[in-house]
Amino acid sequence: MPLFERRHVDLVVVLCALAASNLATAFLLDGWPEAVAQVGAAVALVAFARWRGSSVDSLGLSARAVRAGLRLGAVVSGVIVVGVIVIAVVPFGRSFLEDDRFSELSGWNATYQLVIRIPLVTALSEELIFRSVLLAVLLACVSARWAVVWSSVAFGLWHVLGTLGDLGGNAATDSLGAVERAGSVAGVVLATTIAGVIFAWTRLRSESLVAPWMIHVAFNGATFAAGLVVAT
Repeated sequence: MPLFERRHVDLVVVLCALAASNLATAFLLDGWPEAVAQVGAAVALVAFARWRGSSVDSLGLSARAVRAGLRLGAVVSGVIVVGVIVIAVVPFGRSFLEDDRFSELSGWNATYQLVIRIPLVTALSEELIFRSVLLAVLLACVSARWAVVWSSVAFGLWHVLGTLGDLGGNAATDSLGAVERAGSVAGVVLATTIAGVIFAWTRLRSESLVAPWMIHVAFNGATFAAGLVVAT
């Protein structure tokens, strides 16, 4: 047996592509170029996986599973939206949604976030990258349990640079010390890793990428909309 099998080579290529995309969008690109690059990276990885032999079923892109994805996605999304509404209504919970940047958003920027950025640039591209391609490649190398774990850890680490950028660009966090910033980053990584587990579970449960995509959109969209309401 060769030291590096085809499946291991595929995993290394995908991980290197993820790292390169993460670094480029964090340090080299911004605005529309960054959005186009992220979506382009996701599409390119799907094309790579298909070229290397991954089926539409293994990638969660089969049309036959869409109905199951819609059902599971709708149920979990509904729970999430209700939960966000409760958090926004409870005085203690509202503090978690407060962010000075919401009050600075124009109507166009808010619409762009809700209609394009969250559902397509963020949720769709990340689901294609992590719950379609990376999960499929990992499933060829390890058990389903470990594939979920490692893809979710990668998803959590994906948010490190973005979180550091958000902390640096938010007036409310400028006064945070190094330890507090590290704690904030660790908290985001942990939260997104847990979210990754939920997304991956729904992807495998429904056999469709539609379910985690819907849930991803529901969570990001609901929290963003709630933040806007709290800021007004």
